[in-house]
Amino acid sequence: MKYDFSTRLKGKSYSQMIQLKYNIEKGLDCAVATLNPEKTKQDFKYMTGSELLLTEISENVYTAALNAL
Repeated sequence: MKYDFSTRLKGKSYSQMIQLKYNIEKGLDCAVATLNPEKTKQDFKYMTGSELLLTEISENVYTAALNAL
């Protein structure tokens, strides 16, 4: 599943963050397309309370996983 986050947070971005977390927890392989991965990680943590790990697979596309603390 692929998610694309714009630079401005909207209701759509919030629901996508929640859906991304849910899909990762279900064990699905997820990818995120973003121009600013650090901001995406900060927004994800703010919205979900979980830490997002992004590993670059191509230019501006990252695999997504949750940090197991």
